[in-house]
Amino acid sequence: MAVTLDKSLSPFDVTCRLLPRILHLGIGCRRGTPLEAVEELVLTEFNRLNLDLRCVKAIASVDLKKMSRAYLLLLRNIIFLLIFIQLMN
Repeated sequence: MAVTLDKSLSPFDVTCRLLPRILHLGIGCRRGTPLEAVEELVLTEFNRLNLDLRCVKAIASVDLKKMSRAYLLLLRNIIFLLIFIQLMN
């Protein structure tokens, strides 16, 4: 058994990988950014870092973005918790 964020870690001939849902992504983009661009960036970075997407617990952004099309589609297309942070003046 291996508890890991690494999607390719298999230290044994037969390995049961437990993927803890502990990653929190902070994502910001310009208004009107297509969902595909956000998804491509996240997938590219997760592949580069060899991380498993199933380890993501939440995605956060500032509250000004909460009506952005990309975030609304992201919320509809994935099962992560979507959190918006209110900026203090």
